Amino acid sequence: MISWPSSARTLEKKIKQFEKNLFLRPILALSIPFFALIFQWFSLDVIRPFIWFAFFPAVFLSSWIGGLLCGLSATVLSVVIVWLFFIPYTGFVPGEASRYILMSLVFFSTGVLFSILHHRLRKLIRFQEKTEIEHLRHDILLNEAQRIGKFGSWAWDVKHNRVQWSDELYRILGLEPQRIKPTSQTFFEYVHPEDRENLMKVTEEVLRTKKSSPMDFRVILPDGKFKIVHGVGEVYHNEEGEVTEMVGTVHDITERKLIEDAYRESEMKFRGLLEMANDPVVIIDANGKIEFVNRQVKNTFGYQDEELLDQSIENLIPERHRLFHLGQRSEYLKNPEKKPLGKYLQLLGKRKDGTEFPLDISLSPFKTKRGWIITAFMRDISDKKRSEAQQKFISDTGRILNETIDYQECIQRIADIVVPRLADACLVHVAEGNSLRMKAFAHSKNIKLEIIENAFSQISLEQENLMWGPGFVAKSYAAQLIEVVDETFLRSIVAHEESLFKELSSLGIRSWISVPMTVSGRNVGIISFIRCASKKYTPTDLNMSQLVADRAAVAVDHARLYHEAQVAIRLREDMLAIVSHDLKNPLGVIKGYNEHIYEILRRSEFDKGTLTSTKAISRSVKHMDRLICDLLDFAKIQSGTFSLQYSANCVEDIAGDGITIVRHLADQKEIKIETKIEANLPIVNGDRGRICQVLSNLIGNAIKFSPEQSRIEVGAKLIGSAIQFTVNDMGKGISPESIPHLFDRYWQEKETASLGTGLGLSIAKGIVESHKGRIWVESQIGQGSTFYFTIPLQKNAPQPGDRKPTQALQPISPT
Repeated sequence: MISWPSSARTLEKKIKQFEKNLFLRPILALSIPFFALIFQWFSLDVIRPFIWFAFFPAVFLSSWIGGLLCGLSATVLSVVIVWLFFIPYTGFVPGEASRYILMSLVFFSTGVLFSILHHRLRKLIRFQEKTEIEHLRHDILLNEAQRIGKFGSWAWDVKHNRVQWSDELYRILGLEPQRIKPTSQTFFEYVHPEDRENLMKVTEEVLRTKKSSPMDFRVILPDGKFKIVHGVGEVYHNEEGEVTEMVGTVHDITERKLIEDAYRESEMKFRGLLEMANDPVVIIDANGKIEFVNRQVKNTFGYQDEELLDQSIENLIPERHRLFHLGQRSEYLKNPEKKPLGKYLQLLGKRKDGTEFPLDISLSPFKTKRGWIITAFMRDISDKKRSEAQQKFISDTGRILNETIDYQECIQRIADIVVPRLADACLVHVAEGNSLRMKAFAHSKNIKLEIIENAFSQISLEQENLMWGPGFVAKSYAAQLIEVVDETFLRSIVAHEESLFKELSSLGIRSWISVPMTVSGRNVGIISFIRCASKKYTPTDLNMSQLVADRAAVAVDHARLYHEAQVAIRLREDMLAIVSHDLKNPLGVIKGYNEHIYEILRRSEFDKGTLTSTKAISRSVKHMDRLICDLLDFAKIQSGTFSLQYSANCVEDIAGDGITIVRHLADQKEIKIETKIEANLPIVNGDRGRICQVLSNLIGNAIKFSPEQSRIEVGAKLIGSAIQFTVNDMGKGISPESIPHLFDRYWQEKETASLGTGLGLSIAKGIVESHKGRIWVESQIGQGSTFYFTIPLQKNAPQPGDRKPTQALQPISPT
C-alpha cells in the first residue's frame, strides 16, 4: 500500500514544475549549439584537428533536454554553424570536400540517433512522471473522499504481517496521521472492551471462511469518548488458497447512529402515543396502502398486523361503499387539508367477521419526498348513534304517549311503540289489587295471541316462590333481565302447567326483560319485552327499557287520573241533570200557586207589603227556573243529547229578539245599544231561540260588565259561508290569562264569581258548536271586549236577492 501524502501541496508543486519545463526546455535545447559555437570559437586552436568537438555534446544535450524535435533542430543548426564558421579555416581544397561531407553526414546521423534515443527515453520518463502525478492526485482525492465520508481504510499483509492505515483511519481513532506504526493487534487495542472479543471472532471467521462479515462496534478514543463504527474486510488468497492479504474499511457511523437512535426513539414515542390512543389510527400512503395500524385498529376491526399492512384502506369499508370512498380519497388528495373529528366524513366500517358499524373519520396529511402520507383517526360512533337513536326514541315515546289521555289507548300505544324497535313482542300489565291484568299486547313475529292470553292474561301476586317474570317484578319493584330464556324460566311463569309450557316453547322466546312502571313509589304496572329470533338483550337494553317504562308510567298514571276524573264528572253531571229535572216539576207548582195567590191578593184589599212578597217569590222562581234550564242545557250538551229546532230566520229578527230579552237591563244602567248589521244578509237556517239565547247572554254579560251610560254595539255580517255576530262593549276588558278559560264550565274570575253560575258562556259555546260554528273573544284591559260567534249557512239557504231588503235595526236607547 502506498503512503498517502498529508496534503495536496506536493502534487501542486510537481504539476507546476512539469508544466514549467514544457516551455523552458525547448528554448534551452535550441540555445546549446550557440553556446558550443562560442566555446569552440575561443578554443579553436586547441580543437582545430576535430571541428565537431563541441557540437557532439551540444546535440546530445539538446536532444536530451528538448526531445526529438529539439535534437534534430540542434543537429541541423550545428551542421550549419560548422560549415559557416569552422570549415573555411581548414584551407578547404576540392580534394578534401568529400571528407568534410562524410564527417557532416556522420555527425548528422549521430545527432539523429541521439535524438531518437533520447526522445524515447524522455517519453518513458514523462510517462512515469505523469503516472506519479495521477497516482498522487488519486491518493489525494481518495484521502479527501475518506475524510468527507468518514471512511478509513486499512491493509494487512498477512504473509509478512505488515499493516497500513489511511490518514482517515487515524483520525477516526482520534490520532494524528502516521503517529504510530500499526500492527495486526494495534487496532483491537482501540476497540471497546465489550465489543473486542466479538470483533476478534468475526475476524478469525473471515480469515477461515474467506467471506466478508460486516459488523458495527465501538472504538475508544484517547480522550475516553467512544465512536460507533461499521467495519468490513475482504481477504485475498493465492492459487493454493492461502490468505495473503486482507483489506477493509472502517466507517464512522456515530452521527448516523445517533440520528437513527433519535429517529427510532422519536418513532417509538410516536408509535407509543398512537398505540395509547383510544381510537383506531391508520397511516396510509398516497395510493391508499396501509403503512401503520395501532392496537385499537386490530381490536376494532379484528385483523392482525400482517393482514392489514400494505393492503388497501378500502378493505376496512363495506364493498358497496368502496368505489365511492375511492373517489372521495382521490378528490381529497388534490387539496389535502386537516379534517378534525366530527367535521369531515361519517361512513361505515367493516370488521373481519363482516359486521358493519358507523365511523367518524379525522384526516391529517403530511408531505414527504415520496408523496403524501395521510394519518386517519377513526372513532367508532356506534354508542353515539345508539344513544342518539335512544334519545330520539325516548323523545318520540313521550310525545306519542302525550298525544292521548284515553286510558286504554295510552296503554296500547306503549306496546305499539316498543315493537319492533326494542322487542319482537311486548306485554303491558296493570296492577289491579293482588293481580296483574294484561291490558295491551303487540308483536311483530308470528306469535299467537291465544298463547299469550292463556299464559299472561292474569297473574296472581299471591303465588308463592315468584322468582321470574312480571309477577316477581311487581312484588320486588326491581327490573329483571333474562339474557337467555331457558326451560326453568318458562316453567316458572306458567306455574309448571305442561300444556302452557309447550305452547310458550313453540314461540321460540330467546331473551326477556320485565321492568316496573312506578310513579311516586307506586307500581302502576309492568312492561315485558320479548325477543325471539333477534339478538339477546344486554344490560344496555335493560337501561333503555327502564327509561321507556318511566315515561310510560307517567303517561299511564295521567291517563288513569283523567279517566277517574271523567268518570267522577260524568257521575256528577248525571246526578245534576237528574236533580235539575226533578226540581223543575215542583218549581212549576210553586210558580203556578204563587201567580194564583198574586192575582187573589191584587184583587183583594191586602196591604202592599204582602203583594210585594209575592212578587219577590215570583222573581226567585224565575231565577231558579233559568238556573235549572241552564243546568239541563249544560247536561244535555255534555251528554250529547242536546237538540236543535232548525228554521229559516232573518238575521235582523234574531238580533232584535236577543236585544229585546235584555233591554230592561240596559235601561236600568242607561246603556245605549247600537246595531251594525249588513244589509241583504242571507237567511240563517238554525234554532232561532238558541241563537237568541247566545246573543242575549253575550249582550247581558256586556251590560253587566259595562259602566253606566256607556255604549254596546251589536253587529252581524257575512264572512265567507257564515254569518258572524259580534257584541262589543266598553267595559274594563278581560286579562290575557283569563281568556283561555273563559268558556270553561263553572269558571269565573275572582272579581265576578258572585255574579253568576259560570255556565252561561259554556252553554253558549255548546249551542254555537252544535250549529257547527265557532265562538271566541278579543279583549284588552281598559279597552273593552268583543265577542264573536259564527253560524254557518246551509247550502240551499236563500240569498240576499231572494227577498226584499230590510232596514237595519235602529239603536235601542234606554227609555
